[in-house]
Amino acid sequence: MFRRTTVAVSAAAVLSGWLTIGSAASAEEPSDSVSLPSEGLEVRSSLGEIGGTGAERTVTVNLVVTNVSGEAIPGPLRLGLEWADTAGWRALATDGLSHSHTILSGPVPGARIDIAEFPAGGELTIGLMARLNTETVADGALVLHMFTSRGHPTELPASCAAPQAEWSGCVPLRFELPLHQVSLTKSATAVTDEQGVVTAIDYTVLATNDGIFDFDAAAPPVVVDDLSGVLDDGELDGDPTASTGSFEPSSPGTLRWSGPLPAGDTVELTYRVAVAPAATLPPAEAGDRSARNVVRAFNAATDVTDVIACGEPTEATCAETTTPLEPVVASVKLAASALEVEQGDAITLSATGFSADGSEIGDVTEAVTLTSDVDTDVIEGSTVRFPSASPHVITGTLPNGVSGSVTITVRPVAVPSPRPPEHIIREENAAESPRAVARGTSDSRPLPDVGGPEVITPAVALALIAVGLLIAKLRRRAPSSR
Repeated sequence: MFRRTTVAVSAAAVLSGWLTIGSAASAEEPSDSVSLPSEGLEVRSSLGEIGGTGAERTVTVNLVVTNVSGEAIPGPLRLGLEWADTAGWRALATDGLSHSHTILSGPVPGARIDIAEFPAGGELTIGLMARLNTETVADGALVLHMFTSRGHPTELPASCAAPQAEWSGCVPLRFELPLHQVSLTKSATAVTDEQGVVTAIDYTVLATNDGIFDFDAAAPPVVVDDLSGVLDDGELDGDPTASTGSFEPSSPGTLRWSGPLPAGDTVELTYRVAVAPAATLPPAEAGDRSARNVVRAFNAATDVTDVIACGEPTEATCAETTTPLEPVVASVKLAASALEVEQGDAITLSATGFSADGSEIGDVTEAVTLTSDVDTDVIEGSTVRFPSASPHVITGTLPNGVSGSVTITVRPVAVPSPRPPEHIIREENAAESPRAVARGTSDSRPLPDVGGPEVITPAVALALIAVGLLIAKLRRRAPSSR
């Protein structure tokens, strides 16, 4: 079974906001601000999306008109929006306040917006999408004009400098357009085996002309794909392909595409890198086990092949992807040879890594660093010894900061009371014995009966012997007297 994981990175420098109409907070925040002091209004503007292709190239702009006078502006108030630089409007949307709008198609194209009352702090949002007139914006600038009036003029002036009749205030709204601009989107799809080890990576690069003019064959854009951080762990698998133009190796570790690219068009570049298992490579050729790829787009032909990391000063847009070639450990589980031991004992721990989806990656014991919440614990490799008794929390931490813990209960060891030396015991026993009272002392207390034989003095023994001899002599004489 093989799994695919896709990481996409966009380097598009395109402003979004296709007719984003709503509150000022929900719309793309306008970047430029101008004032209409005669009416106490502030106008903020921003460039939205550039779309379409060729003669149908379109542009979207967003405006927010705010009453900053500090008091309500009574109606009727008429706003005029002139877009003579465009080749015709496509859509107009407004939101906020009580108002209505009318499209004007007279000598000066534009729109008229009538506001019944403009409360203090109130906002009117305007979204305009128009078709570009590439002749009038050849210098890369789109200029619209906004007018204000308390009357009811029906025609718009051509500019702020033209006679304005009943129009009182006027502000120019200038938008800088990209003449030629290539944006990049890059994706890396990792193909993995059952253990989560990457065996191949499929790369896709989308290069889009987001400018208002075409790139032609005489001055085509260039896309340079730097594979130096990928091919240290693998090699190209097959030929790179492109939906248009030429896409091929230009130097070791570099792919180069170039070709015509009309405004709004996109070219798709694809290729595959086969990843060599680390176990089959000598250590010097195993790479860093991380596929880092950088792709750059240039607006003109270039021979640049040096590695330029995204974010460094360059005329190109840039996209970068990094794909770990080994499974990423998202959690660690510690296992101990025993969860309950006696004080002074030691245990051995092992660690198992798991991916983000809970799949077991394998043993990571050698990669973890063990620590304990008890300072006296002795840690040697994967072995921990416990000189003190209490619950001990052992934690194993990987270099990426992922960790797991296990609690070990350490029981105290019972210590017997210390025994005095043998000669002290004998002296203590002798001092307590009743027979230790010396003869001839004045202590007349009776001795206790301990059940042993009575002690016979020598005098008594002689008397008993004499009595015994006398009885024996008398018995021998008795028969002779009968």
